[in-house]
Amino acid sequence: MAEKHKAIVRMEMSENRKIIKKQVAEEIFTGPDAVEQKKRLRMITEFDPAVNELFFAKRVVLVEGDTEIAVFQKAAELMGLFSRNPHAKRDVTFINCHGKWTITLFLEVLNHFGVKYIAFHDEDQDKGGNALQANDAIGALIHPPNERYMFSPNDLESLLGYDASKKDKPIRALTKVEELARTNSIPRAFQEHVKVAWGIN
Repeated sequence: MAEKHKAIVRMEMSENRKIIKKQVAEEIFTGPDAVEQKKRLRMITEFDPAVNELFFAKRVVLVEGDTEIAVFQKAAELMGLFSRNPHAKRDVTFINCHGKWTITLFLEVLNHFGVKYIAFHDEDQDKGGNALQANDAIGALIHPPNERYMFSPNDLESLLGYDASKKDKPIRALTKVEELARTNSIPRAFQEHVKVAWGIN
């Protein structure tokens, strides 16, 4: 994806049953940071080959890390969304971007190949500086019909109400979602995020 993207041909079926091919002839990463961007993306694809699934997915959802993938899956199950749409699990592919800034690398690739996506990330209003710059960089790359949603005003942890400063972050998040579901108190904002991610109303 990072070095030999010009050799990739993505094919999909249009609504009128015609095959659409998409191949990128130009460089995806340009400018003074191009070499560093390629290096970062290459490291991620070597460390986590599953990210290449974005080329085959019907619905791509970009998130910052494993915690988001875990809680989106668990919350959808607890909310009964899969009983209404059993194909959602197969049709939706979550991509762990390994951080907020790295989301921009995936956006560049997806935009060039014309792959539709939804991006979720923390708003991080409490962090300021670099985190807010990342928000701006992500926002500048997303154009309709693609969408971006932020866990507001700070992060997923504050939205769900658990402490992520300790280890076992995904486990703590899952435990919190289960606890909230038992008392029927999963925050409405998060429920809406989950529905959007899985494409289920």
